[in-house]
Amino acid sequence: MKLFLLLLVICAAHQVICSNPKNPVCELAHSFNVDVYTSCLNSARRWTYNAATNACIKFTYLGCGGNANNFLTKSQCLRQCVKK
Repeated sequence: MKLFLLLLVICAAHQVICSNPKNPVCELAHSFNVDVYTSCLNSARRWTYNAATNACIKFTYLGCGGNANNFLTKSQCLRQCVKK
């Protein structure tokens, strides 16, 4: 009985840990530019994590605004956020 309870606790803890993103940044909204008519016109291709689809998507970052859900490479985004 004790072994069963121990296994139950371990499974529950594993589920909680594995169901959350690895990084709190991954819980942020997409890091898209809100106002494309600003003076921030330093465009660069970046990657952002979409929690609804558990995928990294490419976007054009204009150089200011947004949030930390903004990765230089797809590989970096996948490593930090995508659940397996």
